Amino acid sequence: MHPVAYQFDVAAPGSGGRDWDANWLLIQGEVGTADHRQRVFLDPCLTTWEARDLGAWLREAATGNVQPGRRSLVFTEPNLAFCVEEHDGGRASVRIRFAHEALPAWMPRDHPHWQAGEYVLVLELAGRDLAQAADTWDRECMPFPER
Repeated sequence: MHPVAYQFDVAAPGSGGRDWDANWLLIQGEVGTADHRQRVFLDPCLTTWEARDLGAWLREAATGNVQPGRRSLVFTEPNLAFCVEEHDGGRASVRIRFAHEALPAWMPRDHPHWQAGEYVLVLELAGRDLAQAADTWDRECMPFPER
């Protein structure tokens, strides 16, 4: 998953305060299964400040500072959500929920990961891998500051 562009080219003049329209990011993501089915999505599902929050959350999860089952990271658009299910020493189980435009259209309703219109993926990750993901995400977000 990575940001690829602002949804709109320019910020509205004189918008004052937080300009939501100017700060939506197009996020490209790819979801794949063990049986080689893939779904690539491109959707304006995060704002610039939510993208920064994701990097910070990944970093906190990497260090074990996100309590399992608590402090899920959810966004204005409910296409993505993140949660630490379990933390075991230097490893974490991270639950990623894909919904709406991020949901794989090919997924049958009897698929084991289908839960009420959501595709849930649980990744078992070492803390260092989460920290690296946070660094990569932050680097990819640098060209997209809040406007």
